[in-house]
Amino acid sequence: MQFCLEANVQPMLSKLAAMGLLLKSQCSCRISTTVMLHKKMKFSYQQGHAWITAVRKHQRRADNPWVPREMPDRVAIAAATRGGPSGSRAFSEARPELVVPDLTGFQLKPYVDWAAKYGGEPELTAERLFELTYAKSAGVDS
Repeated sequence: MQFCLEANVQPMLSKLAAMGLLLKSQCSCRISTTVMLHKKMKFSYQQGHAWITAVRKHQRRADNPWVPREMPDRVAIAAATRGGPSGSRAFSEARPELVVPDLTGFQLKPYVDWAAKYGGEPELTAERLFELTYAKSAGVDS
């Protein structure tokens, strides 16, 4: 009995062959793992993940521009590029030290809401803008 293998029949025939119900000699062509048009499947080889973590770090920085960049705490050794001992060494002096002042008894609060209105100047209108820029040179009294 001869079988013609198509892409949707191959999984079923391979299961039958695995169970012993179908012999390989019964198939007219061998069971293939290629796609329908018998082109080679393209495999994505595993690459290092350092580039994708760098991309994600830049995306997080773009999403939150107010968050400062982290300070480096490791320094690459120049001998590693010339074929010497490879790697990087950590220095305790390179780790950032955050200095937070003591604000007890201070009248102003350390946080100002971004939507807070600046109450020192009146609203900027067309007349006010004219007075600020051209009124003195034109000799117009307001």
